[in-house]
Amino acid sequence: MTSPTDRGNVIVRNESDGTTTVMLCAGFRAGKPVDVFAIHSHVASVEIQDGISLRRLPGGGADSYTDDIVQVYRDDDGTVRVQSPGAGLFPG
Repeated sequence: MTSPTDRGNVIVRNESDGTTTVMLCAGFRAGKPVDVFAIHSHVASVEIQDGISLRRLPGGGADSYTDDIVQVYRDDDGTVRVQSPGAGLFPG
């Protein structure tokens, strides 16, 4: 099983083709992501661990984001998993 590889704030975008894009950034300034450093583009499956809150980005349409730092990785089956740092791997 793959280990978490990226940590940061997350932006989740539901794409028009039914897929999801997950972006990681260093934070937000004036409601905009700052220093996006990883993108999981047009993935078919995203699992967000229970207890992680997503909020709508101001002026971001349907984009949602996390206030807190999370860790993100793509599993062997292609699922992008979003979890709390230190949570360990969680079942899919």
